[in-house]
Amino acid sequence: MTRAINRQKAAVKIMLTSGILAASIIPAHAAEADWQRLRDAFLGPDQHILKRNCLRGEKANAEGLSAFNDAWVKKMRALRIDAGVSTIKPDGSNHFFRGLATAMRQSCPAIW
Repeated sequence: MTRAINRQKAAVKIMLTSGILAASIIPAHAAEADWQRLRDAFLGPDQHILKRNCLRGEKANAEGLSAFNDAWVKKMRALRIDAGVSTIKPDGSNHFFRGLATAMRQSCPAIW
């Protein structure tokens, strides 16, 4: 029981530091695509997650990597699956990444 609680606390900490929790608590609406709601959430009043990802993208670009390089995407997908905010199927996190990428394109267009 204690191990499970510690694992849950660790998952929440990971989600908070990587911006996943904000994206995971947005309710679904049929009229608007998931990625659009996520984009709007990232562009909302609390943009610390977006800014952190723009900085992460700058660092990745300085190393010659895309902000959404394969290693980073695989790591984030694994974290989202472990935390239970994404499914195991290959496209389970695509809405998250599309929403984040679209928000980054508007907020920090120089990042690739």
